[in-house]
Amino acid sequence: MQIGKKISQLRKMSGLSQEQFAEKMDVSRQTISKWENGVSVPDWESMIKIRCIFSITLDELAENEDDAKSEKQSMGLTLQDLIKINVSNRRKTILLMAAIELMVISILSVIVIAIINDATLSIQYMLYRYIVVTDYNNVLFADYHTAYLFAGTAGILSVILFCIYHIRGRVKTTEKIPF
Repeated sequence: MQIGKKISQLRKMSGLSQEQFAEKMDVSRQTISKWENGVSVPDWESMIKIRCIFSITLDELAENEDDAKSEKQSMGLTLQDLIKINVSNRRKTILLMAAIELMVISILSVIVIAIINDATLSIQYMLYRYIVVTDYNNVLFADYHTAYLFAGTAGILSVILFCIYHIRGRVKTTEKIPF
């Protein structure tokens, strides 16, 4: 593979535009375009900057297509495989974070509702004493059972998301990834 094509591929994999990459390299966008189109080749200083930006060795940057094919066959992983693994890991991370957030919401909801319930019981006792002493009727006491439904639903959803995360993790790890 030509160096220009390799630079273009690395830049696109990193999600950088030619302008963004040119800023990082301290060169013009036209220079990046010339490198990628094979019109010119980066100098050694630029090659070292490219190596640092993409965290690759100079050998990997300068390898030709025959070397790449033989390494690809021995390694077994393609760029598309790595992208698929990355996307899968991102989705699993989002799923795990959603499950953790729902679990935290559920636990905090139960704690807050329990605190409010305890405070309400104290107030109910004071009202009861007021009613007994003054014979006051029509006092409505709070019912927090419906509030616990919210906390329980969030907890159940978090458990379901954890299960989905676990199942997806097992399915992905049982697939054969050639090395």
